[in-house]
Amino acid sequence: MNTQSKIVSTLCAGLALASLFLNTASAQDMAAKLGNVSIVSVDRMVLTNTGSAYQVAVDITFQNQNADPLRFRNADLEVSLKTAHSDGTSELVDLGPSHIAEVVLPGGSAATPGAVTSTATVMLGSTNDATYAKLVQLFNAVGDPTNKPSLLLSGSSELNLKLPNGWVGQLGQRFQVDLTFTPTLQRKVLLN
Repeated sequence: MNTQSKIVSTLCAGLALASLFLNTASAQDMAAKLGNVSIVSVDRMVLTNTGSAYQVAVDITFQNQNADPLRFRNADLEVSLKTAHSDGTSELVDLGPSHIAEVVLPGGSAATPGAVTSTATVMLGSTNDATYAKLVQLFNAVGDPTNKPSLLLSGSSELNLKLPNGWVGQLGQRFQVDLTFTPTLQRKVLLN
């Protein structure tokens, strides 16, 4: 067998393997794997003024209970903060959009999940009255100790699965991402 035949044979074997992972059932399996991903902490929020707009950098720790490593690519997420007040009312503060280029979640298990911290930059808006009102809502939600805030990430992302020789994913396929983090311990004010 010559070199060209070996290359063609290797490519065909790779395509056959990829087709096993990329059929409809595998897309459902990938979505099920996404169900084993969660947010375990929000470590820091840094508010910055770029001169024409406000943005918040949020350090988020993700955890993966799947045995296989997963990778989010080109994640387009809407970030919101939901507060539950002591009087039973709730409020949703839509912080704005965030784009995460890539997050690699190491594999783990239910007992010892893999974890990684990633920074999401959320665009709050331009320097206008609507953004100032949003900032007041954000400071009130985070600073009031009687509130029970939850961070909501909702959007879509490419999802890849780690195999021994690289990453596999469905070209053009985006998966729905809906993650919520509600702290259960006493909070610190995270905004700098």
